[in-house]
Amino acid sequence: MNHPKPDEIVERGHRTLGRVVWRFRELASTNNLALELGARLDSQPRWHGLALLADRQTRGRGQHERVWESPPGKGVLMSVLLDLSPSLRRPAILTSFMAVSVASVVERFIGRPAALKWPNDVLVDGRKIAGILVEQARGTVLGVGLNVSQSAEDLVESGLPEATSLACHLLVPPAVGLVAECLLDAMDRSWESIERGEGADVEAAWRDGLNLVGRPVRAVVRGVPTLGFLERLGWDGLAIRLENGQSLPFMPEEVSALAGLDGGEPRR
Repeated sequence: MNHPKPDEIVERGHRTLGRVVWRFRELASTNNLALELGARLDSQPRWHGLALLADRQTRGRGQHERVWESPPGKGVLMSVLLDLSPSLRRPAILTSFMAVSVASVVERFIGRPAALKWPNDVLVDGRKIAGILVEQARGTVLGVGLNVSQSAEDLVESGLPEATSLACHLLVPPAVGLVAECLLDAMDRSWESIERGEGADVEAAWRDGLNLVGRPVRAVVRGVPTLGFLERLGWDGLAIRLENGQSLPFMPEEVSALAGLDGGEPRR
């Protein structure tokens, strides 16, 4: 398989995730290329942890094949390829790990917590600042689009008037490359904990970021809308208590939507 050649290759020996970073000025989709490379992990095991960064994507994708738009050089457009054991390939763990990593970087730069929106968005003041796309074939691909230096006008021109960026909350936005490095460092630290079976802090940060436990919620479970009171939430499952007092348990992967009914977006 011939693949696009990176414009720059950077090595970071202190990391597993992002030990090697391929940077492209332009790429159709970092996730698409990572999936293609993942098909060759058996012969190229060194690609485990490979990060792909693009200044511009011509066919960037979000959840449900939605288009992810970002002006060239103004956001982190990145995918990381992993070769995981079956126990670590659960979408709920992967998506929440990514969301917590992104939220921690956003908080580092703007100085206050970001919120999480089920299943794969990071919000500031109710506006989307980042989206996550986890895809799996032979390899596992963790994709993220994080808005960094877009102005409010840039976001409107991209058809995203309800979105936000780091620049919208700072007098001087950080360099995109710096934000990408901080994100890879955060991902690497958290993933080490999860691999050791010590992911409780990541799970708790995910639960806190969603801020839905103890609130009335609307869930879509296996395509069916469900209204109730969210009693608990974790990687091992969640429970929604119905109006009649019955408590229904579900696995996170069964829930495509989950939102509070007492104020809409997660409170932060």
